[in-house]
Amino acid sequence: MYLIYKLKYNNETIYIGQTKLTLKERKAAGYKHIPFFRECEIELIEETDDVSRERYWIEFYKNQGCNLYNKNGGDGVNIKEYQKEYQERYVEENKEKLLQYQKDYRNENKEYQKEYQKVYQKDYVKQNLNRRKEYYAEYRKKNKDRIALSNKKYREKNENK
Repeated sequence: MYLIYKLKYNNETIYIGQTKLTLKERKAAGYKHIPFFRECEIELIEETDDVSRERYWIEFYKNQGCNLYNKNGGDGVNIKEYQKEYQERYVEENKEKLLQYQKDYRNENKEYQKEYQKVYQKDYVKQNLNRRKEYYAEYRKKNKDRIALSNKKYREKNENK
C-alpha cells in the first residue's frame, strides 16, 4: 500500500510524493534535496496499490496551476535553481537572525578562534616560507635602485645614532 501525499507551504501545494511509510515517518525522514521541505505541512491525498497514481496527482496539481518542485515524475522547477532562489530568499528574510547567530557564535568561540588562528598562522608560514623567500628575492631584484636610495636616505638621517 502506497500513500500519495502533498507538501504544502504557505497553503500552496509544492510537492507530490509517495511512500510506504506513515506520513509522520516520511516527514521525519527528511528531504535532503530541499531542506525547507521539513517546514511544510504534509497531507494525505490517497492510499493506493497503483504506483502510477503519484504521476497522476503530479499532473493534476500542475494542471491546477501549482508550481511543483518534484525532480522526478514532473516538470516542476529545476531543483538546483530553486535551491539557489530559496537560499537567497531565506538569507534575505532572516538577515537579523543570521547576523545575531554569527555574533553569538563568535562570542562563544573566541578562545577557540584565537588558538586556531595561532596554529593556522604557524602552519601557513611554514608551508609558504619558500614562496615568500622567492617573492622577496624577486622584489629586491626589481626594486634594487629604489631600495638602495631608501637605504642611503635612512643612513644619512640616522648617521648620529
